[in-house]
Amino acid sequence: MNLRNGKIIINVPSVDGCLKIGDCIMSYQVESVEITSRCPCSCPGCYYKIKDNEMCLDDFKTVVDNSPKSIERLQLSGGEPFLHKDLLNMCKYASRHLVKPYIFTSGVLYKEKLVKKLKPYISGIKITVKYPSKEKENKFKGLPFAFSEEMRLFTLCNALNIPLFIHWVVDKNNLSYYSAVINLSKKFNAKLEILKFLPFNPELKNIVLSDEQFKKLRIYPDGACPSGILRFNVKVDFSVTPCIYISKSFGNILTDNFNKIRDNMYKWRVGFDRANYCIAERLLRGD
Repeated sequence: MNLRNGKIIINVPSVDGCLKIGDCIMSYQVESVEITSRCPCSCPGCYYKIKDNEMCLDDFKTVVDNSPKSIERLQLSGGEPFLHKDLLNMCKYASRHLVKPYIFTSGVLYKEKLVKKLKPYISGIKITVKYPSKEKENKFKGLPFAFSEEMRLFTLCNALNIPLFIHWVVDKNNLSYYSAVINLSKKFNAKLEILKFLPFNPELKNIVLSDEQFKKLRIYPDGACPSGILRFNVKVDFSVTPCIYISKSFGNILTDNFNKIRDNMYKWRVGFDRANYCIAERLLRGD
């Protein structure tokens, strides 16, 4: 993706799922699917409020079948995806009919046998780490074994040669752990993904980093937020949103024509122009 004369240009082949308006081609390359909202953690500020929904295997297959063929990266998330009894079958189906998915997990609840079975059907595992500290991490996730299980999963993935990612959401409380997180990623040969904490709980607004603080850590490629033009999210109820943090729905992937969903989301997205900022954060602030 790049920017030309202030317009967003996505350089991809003309395949199903692309939209071309003038010289602007839109093709979704990243898709997130929330297969469950159940989660054992109790992280402060979590954007999930309902934690008893789940996507059945047959509906998941329909989601995959209805997804644009331009998808290059599929992410299965939650909640905690390892709680879903059909996770293995979902990964098998996605790998055969779309692309091998990534599993986005808290890293606190999994079975070694299942991870081994998943290996041929996944592209990698993304583990959320808030604090690279046993005491702090356990307290944050509300589980006395959180940190030790995360480290065990890191070690297991290394042994199985499963690509690893550390998903680090940063705020004023854990900013001082920046170097420690980098060292952790180096130790386990994991790629580091850094996201800015968003205050879905208004009481936590005081810990949000300023734009200047966050820019020192990470900026969007080419200065453009990818929500709605490069990536989209499918919630447990099958509503399609620009990203996991934006609740605005543009249709139901099971019942609505995806081209219509795509067109409506594109019209919404171009209203933000280049968007060299996080759109979800801007919406939360009411700007």
